[in-house]
Formats: sequence, structure tokens, C-alpha cells
Amino acid sequence: MGLAAWMLRASLSSGHFPGGANSEGWGRLFVNAQVARWLRGEAPVGFADLLAWPTGMSFWPTDPLTQLVQLAATAIVGDLAGLTVTTLAWLSLAGVGPYLLARTAGASRGGAFLAGLVVQLSPFLARHASDLVLEVLALGPLALAVAAILRHVTGPRPRPGLVFGAILGVALTSPYYAVYLALCCAVAAALRPSAWRRFVGLALTGALACGLALAPLLATESGDQGRLGGAFSRRGFEMAPTALVAGDGRPVRRDRHPARADQPAPPARPDRRPARPPPWQPVVHRLPGGGVVLLSLILGLFSRRSRPWSLAGLLLLLAGPEPWASGAALGLPVRRFAGPVAWVLRHVPLLDTLGNPGRITGLAVLAGGVAAGRLATGRRWLLPLLAPLALAELSLHRPGLALPATAARTPPAVLAALRGPTVVFPSGDPPVWNPDVAPKEVLFIAGRAGVPVAYDYGRLRTPADLPVQARLAGISGCPIGVVARRTAPPLPDSATAWGALPFDSLLVLEDRLDHAELVRLRRWLDAHARLRVRGGGWSAWDWPDRFTDAEPPPPEPATPPGARRAPGGD
Repeated sequence: MGLAAWMLRASLSSGHFPGGANSEGWGRLFVNAQVARWLRGEAPVGFADLLAWPTGMSFWPTDPLTQLVQLAATAIVGDLAGLTVTTLAWLSLAGVGPYLLARTAGASRGGAFLAGLVVQLSPFLARHASDLVLEVLALGPLALAVAAILRHVTGPRPRPGLVFGAILGVALTSPYYAVYLALCCAVAAALRPSAWRRFVGLALTGALACGLALAPLLATESGDQGRLGGAFSRRGFEMAPTALVAGDGRPVRRDRHPARADQPAPPARPDRRPARPPPWQPVVHRLPGGGVVLLSLILGLFSRRSRPWSLAGLLLLLAGPEPWASGAALGLPVRRFAGPVAWVLRHVPLLDTLGNPGRITGLAVLAGGVAAGRLATGRRWLLPLLAPLALAELSLHRPGLALPATAARTPPAVLAALRGPTVVFPSGDPPVWNPDVAPKEVLFIAGRAGVPVAYDYGRLRTPADLPVQARLAGISGCPIGVVARRTAPPLPDSATAWGALPFDSLLVLEDRLDHAELVRLRRWLDAHARLRVRGGGWSAWDWPDRFTDAEPPPPEPATPPGARRAPGGD
């Protein structure tokens, strides 16, 4: 826990939560607020009334057990600190779980400590902690489930109840791990016919636990716009390019719309941002689990005590879904190819919508940790060798072993001024998304303010505010205006059409715009809307009463050096 707290120390200050600005943290805060609305009776259970305005959308959290922990922490310390406490608990359990698993596998206390350290310091865990993907941080419950399976298979008598509860816990914290674990149980049952009764019972118990835990999620996602519905735009694990899908299920073409004489293109503006090279990262961080994990798996092949765990971990990596990553990271001329697990990801419901297949390789990381722990049992010199290597590897990936933190700016006056359905600009789904805006920040705004937004959480439908986003981008001269006008439906060009749109408020993220862009937008809003309140880089407006195709005002002079961001208020 001390190590986890040290990694999260930047998030312990008031007003911050773990993860980068583009992480899943915004969505976690929204889900917490939405589930709280269910408990208070303000929205039907299994329905997100604040998203995909005006129709709403079916929704169920993928990790309800994690959500309950976050709700309990929120009730005590608030939503931001509650998210930090939940992350701290999961990171701590990611060290404790492998420790207990290694002890169950016969490792000494020192070896088990090394196993927990290797897993907790793995770049695999740090990378997903930076993105705040809590269902991937659930390596602790996964380790406890593997330990329960080990007791069930090798103990003097089977323990199906223990296995059922352990796999149920995994399924309630990470459906990715649950399905992967159930598949591994089925494969193990096929490979050990001598103990077929225990293994068949293990496979059936795991499947039953996964089915019960995932039933609400499957029911929620079976609607027309759910991930199991016919109108959902499937990506597949390879993240192939996809077309937008409208609310009625019809595909939306990305082609440029015919030019209109009364709809001029926004003025060109050179990008004044200096070119910044991408942050340097050691090549080993492209490995599925990290260099120390892979080293432990390889060294374990030369030890009879660790060989089963090393073989299991390496086979899991070779099974995929992308086994080429290890060779490419080492500089080997390996062509990209898919492993057998890729076939499973294409055909198992819900998993065929997975965009990041690396999330399911946590089982191989656990195997590497246990292999290191078994290696260190009887070889005490390995502990002072591998532990510093793990610390050094993570320090290269995250200087100072500190995970990023994001400040959630929540001016109460701005959010309190919102009423009814709200458009947040700049916002929206790709391709009209401003790269400077956190993709799910609008979710946090909806959860905090309790106002409906048009944002569509992961369904890839055309958002209802796309015409508004495109027009405001054109008025302000944002570069995204060029792309937005290629994709947006016909824009309203009269006061009647503008007033008929189902929105009541406009929230502008002013510090996401350049100075000249903000001046142009403010000039237009001053003429067609009423400012309610401004502060903290945000401004809330009444819904504008006019939406014309007039030529936007000429751009202001170039922004002085060092003044890219506009001040928070007047």
C-alpha cells in the first residue's frame, strides 16, 4: 500500500484525480454520478439519462464491484478523493494478490514479496493506471482467483465454492479477465484428462460464475444501440477504421458535403504551436508486460521449480492476441501477426468490440511474477537483483515513480448556472473533436452538473449536437471547423430552426481555445446569447437565439508569444 500511495502521491492533493488529461477518469466520475442517480431513484437502473440526449442510452458499468467501492469512498471523502482511494485500493491489491498467489504456489516469503513487487511495478500496470482503466488494474482479484483454482486442482479435496466465489469476483471487476480466465480453465480441462472431474467441474464453475456476473451487462448491451445490437458500429480488436452510425442505425458517410455558396469555409489559421517531439520511452515498454516480467519468464525456463509458470506465461503471450509485440520491441524483424486469441476476440460477444487487446494479457504478467517468486525461493541473491531492476524500469517509464494526476476544475457558479440539455463546446465525438480537449471531460461535466448532454459513450453514433459543434467551430475559426463541416448534417440557418434544437444552455471551455478563436466566438455570443457566469476558464450562456451563415468576423492579430491559452475570466 505504501508503494501504491507513493505512486499516486500527485493525486492526493485536493481537486485532483489519478490519470492523465485524456484518461478514463472523466468517465469513471460520470459513471459514479450516474449510479448514484439510480440509487436515489432519479433515473431508471440500467439507463443513462444524462447521455445521448435527447433519447438517452442503455448503460451498465463493466465493473460493478469496483463501482460499489468507489461509491462507498465517495460517500466518505467526495468524488475526486473517492476515485483516488479506489485506485489506491486496486493498486495495493495488485501487489498483495500476487504475493498470496506466489505463497500458494510454494514460494518463500521473500520470493512472494518479489512476485508482488514485479507485478505492481510492471509497466503493464503503470500504463493502465495512467489511463485509469480500473478494470485492468484488477490484477489483485485475478491473482486471488488463480490461487483459488490452484487449491481446487492440487488440494486434497476440490473446493468448487471457493473457485466460484473467486471467479465471480473477477467477473465483477474485469469482464476481460473473467472471460480470459474461463477460457484458460477450459483449455486446462482439455489438457489434463487424468484429473478430468476436477477440471471439468472447474470449467463449468467458472462459466457459471462469469454468466451470472455478466448477465446484467449482456442484457443492457442487447438493445438496438447496445454493443450486441445490430446498429452498433463494431471495431474489432484491431481497431479498424469505422463509419459513424446515426441514432436510427443508418451509417453516416464521412465524405465531404457539396460546397454551398452561403456556407464559406472558416478562415485559415496557421498552427502556432511549436512542434514537440513525443516523450522518450524505453523500447521495453512496448513489451506486453515489461522487460522484467519477460526476463523472469525466460529465466524461469532454466529452473524446474519455475518452469511450469514460465511456460504458461510465455504460451499466453504467444497465444496473442498480438504476439509479435515482444519481438518488435526487441528490435527483431517480426511481421505483425495475430495469435489464436485473436480469433476468440472476433467471435465472443462484447470482446469483439474490444479496442485494446493488451488489456487481457494480465494473466501472463501474473505468471511472470510467480516465476520470479519461485526463482527467488532458495536463491536469495535474485531478490536484490530483480527488485532494483523493476524499480529502474518503472522509473524510466514514470520519472520518480509518480503516476500522472489531473486537476478537475469545477467552478460551482458555472455548473450551477446550467439548466436543461447543454452543449459543451468544443466537444463531441470524432472527427469534430478538438485534440486539446480531454475526450470524456464532457461526461464529468454532465455528472457534476446533472444536465443532459449529446455525448454518446462508446456507441459511435452521430451526436445530436454535431451541427452546433460544426457551426461554432466555423464561427470561432477552429481548425476542427474544416473537418466538422465535411461530416455534419445540414446546419440550421434561421432563428426558428436554431430555437427548435433541444438544448437550453451552452457551456464554452474557453481555455481550450486560442485567443483569436475565443475573441471571435465571444463577439458572436455577445450578439446572440446572454452570459450567465464565467470563471475558471469556463463560461455558461443562455441558448443563442440566432444561428446564421454570415461570414465570421475577421481574425484578430496573431497571438503574442506565450499567450496561447486565454485567461480564465475577464
